[in-house]
Amino acid sequence: MLPRIEASALASLAVRNDLEEEMSATKVRSYRTAHRLAIRLRRLTGSQTGMATAEYAIATLAAVGFAALLVAVLSSGEVRGMLMSLISSALSFG
Repeated sequence: MLPRIEASALASLAVRNDLEEEMSATKVRSYRTAHRLAIRLRRLTGSQTGMATAEYAIATLAAVGFAALLVAVLSSGEVRGMLMSLISSALSFG
């Protein structure tokens, strides 16, 4: 003989089942929402392809600019005279 289940226990099981289904549906909706937000974010920020190459190009241009400035400063007569006197005094020290 099967045990008799009370109406309140059946109602409790039904409510629990409904809650589990609702929670499962909520998880699916939240995953879908997160996926949609990720797609929108990728569209708004644009593609990242080629960014490293652009960064290297900018760093190379900055290095070339600094080298040109250094050559211009070191080739001036005043700085050249200071460097020559520094080298002469260093060599005549011993």
